[in-house]
Amino acid sequence: MTEGEPAAQLLNHILHGRLGIDPTEHPLMITEPAWNTQKAREMLTEMVFEGEKMPALYFGSQGVTSAYVLICVSSCV
Repeated sequence: MTEGEPAAQLLNHILHGRLGIDPTEHPLMITEPAWNTQKAREMLTEMVFEGEKMPALYFGSQGVTSAYVLICVSSCV
């Protein structure tokens, strides 16, 4: 992520326009690639907390969450 304004507009459109939720009532989990930069993570964190006023944010590794999904799908419950 290099430009914050288009990303902030996209996040706002997804949360308000498509999902129709109040972001102040829902935490957000985002998966990110291992090579994501600290600056990109900081920009997104600022958008989530200051722009959308969301209560919590979790950054998950794409590899870890993919492995978790594969284990859950193939397990017996």
